[in-house]
Amino acid sequence: MADKESHIAEFSEPHSTAYLLFSSPIVILIVGPDKHVLKAHEFVLTPCGYFVNCLRQNKLQGAVTNEILLPDEDPGNIAKILNWLYTLEPERSYVRAFWASLDSCLSLSDKEELLERLIVDYTLAKRYLFREISDAILQCDSFQRLWETGLVIDWKHFQQLQTAGLRDSSLWTSLVSLLAGMILRGQCDLKSSLDERLYQDHDLLQELFFRLSSLQFE
Repeated sequence: MADKESHIAEFSEPHSTAYLLFSSPIVILIVGPDKHVLKAHEFVLTPCGYFVNCLRQNKLQGAVTNEILLPDEDPGNIAKILNWLYTLEPERSYVRAFWASLDSCLSLSDKEELLERLIVDYTLAKRYLFREISDAILQCDSFQRLWETGLVIDWKHFQQLQTAGLRDSSLWTSLVSLLAGMILRGQCDLKSSLDERLYQDHDLLQELFFRLSSLQFE
């Protein structure tokens, strides 16, 4: 009985996370060209700067309804973000999920798919200003075992980031450093692992060679 009362007291405490969550208004997210409707508590959305800015704009414009319009977004992407937001300790949970996914990979193609999904998730986190997830992805030890199993970084991975407007982002820099390290350790051959499109990107090549020279003196 005492335990039950303590849980009720904790929930009803005005400054508790549970109280703030369930007492906060519901926000309606209207997503994609088909106007798919998703709902979330306003308090849950606060770690995402993009949503915070949208809600602030709504209030400044005197909006009657608590809605965020996302006509160009895929409902699956927004559902993924909401799943992260409703997860306890998103950063740690993401890293744990990554390791579980990596352990379940049975082939090199599985690991390739995992890397591409990692880049997609980073793109989403950056777009919606969800720093906990982008920081989780940037934990370099999360990448290490991918490279130890023969996975090679090539132009398409950089192209994913470039298409998303994330050239020179922290993940871009991390991938350049990891690729340089793999080349120096003999884990991949620069000429055979990189296709012609990368050779046409002079800025990326210059960045890669600069990192190679830096690593040689570390």
